[in-house]
Amino acid sequence: MTSNGTSWWSRPVVRAVLNGVLRFGTLLAVLGLLFAGSAIYSMRHALVGREVTVPDVIDLDPAEAALVLAERRLTLEVSRERYDLRVEAGKILAQDPPAGAETKRDRKVKVITSLGSKVITIPDLRGSAVRKAQITLRQQGLRLGNLSYIHSPEVRESQVISQEPLPEADRVRDDRVNLLVSQGPNEESFVMPDLVGMDAERARQLLKRSGFRAANVVAEPGYESSDGAVARQHPLAGYPVTKRDVITLFTHES
Repeated sequence: MTSNGTSWWSRPVVRAVLNGVLRFGTLLAVLGLLFAGSAIYSMRHALVGREVTVPDVIDLDPAEAALVLAERRLTLEVSRERYDLRVEAGKILAQDPPAGAETKRDRKVKVITSLGSKVITIPDLRGSAVRKAQITLRQQGLRLGNLSYIHSPEVRESQVISQEPLPEADRVRDDRVNLLVSQGPNEESFVMPDLVGMDAERARQLLKRSGFRAANVVAEPGYESSDGAVARQHPLAGYPVTKRDVITLFTHES
């Protein structure tokens, strides 16, 4: 208190000083908020501004692709090459990152370029055993296509009669080769005779003399027949048989 009873806080000079301090503090606070906001915005803008969309460079040659990428401040790197049936040699067939992806500027886009279709020669498989022909195809980078069989009196069984494509044809890797394989001569067929009621051993010898394989004789119960006589047969009488077929004669069990 002053001598006249008035508080020194009420003096005009003091009030002016305090008001000035408050205004300065408020100004500093506002400036601080503005600075912080500006810094955050600038940082976010800088980060966002560095993101670019990767363009599509598939089917372009590397020189063209490098120009397209440079417009987005990206660089090209050819990582490797490989054979491809669909993409022309020298063109880009794959890229990483893919087209449409977001990435930062000054990053590399790795690409794979095509070597085109690798031309190979079809080997001559005619006359080879079918197993050996399959191995040869794998060694040449080819695949077995359709495998067909036909009887042939001139070509031994399991040997290649013909092929498609023919030898010396120019083909590309991974193509298929179709083979026609011999089953040997076409076997003559006969009509199975009726042996029921005949002595089984006699029937067996008759078949053997006729060039058929020795018949199996099986005794089984349940059939009314003379001991040793054929009660039933397989194949049945009248069925077609070849000389390699197995014939079974069933007799009454004594």
